[in-house]
Amino acid sequence: MANVSDVAARDGVHELVLIPLNDPSAARRVPVINKGYFGYDGLIPGPNGSVVGISHNPAKKGSTLVQIASDDDWKTAKVIAIKSIRRSTTVAAAGDGTYFVLNQDFKTPNAPTWTLQRVSFQ
Repeated sequence: MANVSDVAARDGVHELVLIPLNDPSAARRVPVINKGYFGYDGLIPGPNGSVVGISHNPAKKGSTLVQIASDDDWKTAKVIAIKSIRRSTTVAAAGDGTYFVLNQDFKTPNAPTWTLQRVSFQ
């Protein structure tokens, strides 16, 4: 078992970090070798060993739900699915390929209501 987290390298390039749970000292960076990943804000395990999370797209000033996977034992990783969503930071899985993201009102942090958005990559 391993834990995957994300990190922004000093040069601003976002990577994942693989942390083996049985040997955390063996943690290593995993480069994401294609476009669409700008770091995660909210990260959960996805299907078939992938990870799913919310990434903020600075060019579009919005968020995307991004699924990343690896076919080389996490030496590298690739974005395999991406979906534009309203600005969000929290994601949960429904278990059937459906995700829910909490759309946050950043202009009104004490807003009385927030929106839960259903998202699917299909």
